[in-house]
Amino acid sequence: MIKKLIKYVDPMTGKSCKLEAYFHLNKLEIIELISREGDMESEIKKFIDKKDMTGALNMIKRIISVGYGLKSEDGTKFIKTPEATADFESSEAFAELFMELFENEASVEEFFKGVAPKTGVSAPAKLKAKASVKKK
Repeated sequence: MIKKLIKYVDPMTGKSCKLEAYFHLNKLEIIELISREGDMESEIKKFIDKKDMTGALNMIKRIISVGYGLKSEDGTKFIKTPEATADFESSEAFAELFMELFENEASVEEFFKGVAPKTGVSAPAKLKAKASVKKK
């Protein structure tokens, strides 16, 4: 899990704001992303190398959106709902985080490492092979 302090200017009031946002991908979510997208970091690098900005933008947005959630009041659960995700995606904080990750390779690498489970996850070899064949 990673906590990001996102600073942004509220477009409605013009005031500077801060948001503490939390992101986490559990093992199942990572395997689902790998099965659909392949290895996330290498896929983004491929998009950048091929100058496929649409692909890179979509991948970064998807990882932010899938990873976003709210800590429960007692701190024992990480809650993800379509409503919370939609609310965050429509915020200026989302746009600021997106731009930080898009413009700074070190930030995106740090984010990917922080959002993944600390115990690590390795998709089964068959799943990785299938994902890499699908992408070709």
